Amino acid sequence: REQWKPHAMMIARGLATECFRNAGRLEEAVKELNHMLDEAPFEVNNWLNLGNVYNQMERFNDAIDAFDYALAIDPECLDALFAKGHSYALLENEEKALQLYRTCLERGYDKALACYTCGVMETALELYAEAIPHLTYAHNVYGDQSIYSFSICFNLALAYIETGDMKRAAECYFRATQI
Repeated sequence: REQWKPHAMMIARGLATECFRNAGRLEEAVKELNHMLDEAPFEVNNWLNLGNVYNQMERFNDAIDAFDYALAIDPECLDALFAKGHSYALLENEEKALQLYRTCLERGYDKALACYTCGVMETALELYAEAIPHLTYAHNVYGDQSIYSFSICFNLALAYIETGDMKRAAECYFRATQI
């Protein structure tokens, strides 16, 4: 029994952290995560969770630091790389976000999600010709029923307008208005 006590405590703290996050009690979630990290400083998921909570708190630089710790422990952790890209996107550093999202795409992260995020960043950076195939792939996977569908269609419409394909732009715009 005694051997399971530390493991049970970590599980309880993890559950408490999720409850705090879901209830919007983010400072308490950070406190629990810091306790967990004191006990298990090389646990990548704790660093990922801490970074995600920091993003919710709009403490984006702290989130990036947490994701960097996760990557220092596991350089192949694509979830940390993707989440770090999200932090940079929230900081409106589209160039850095795109660089990280492209790395995720190259390394085999969820292709539809990586294509979607690359396409959105490419549109923001006015790289319309590059955005079209990424957004098209994402749309082909997600269709018109995803939380991403409106954004995909809207960004595709914009990219098609800027590349001179008004017919496809109109189709995408119409599709976006139907979602």
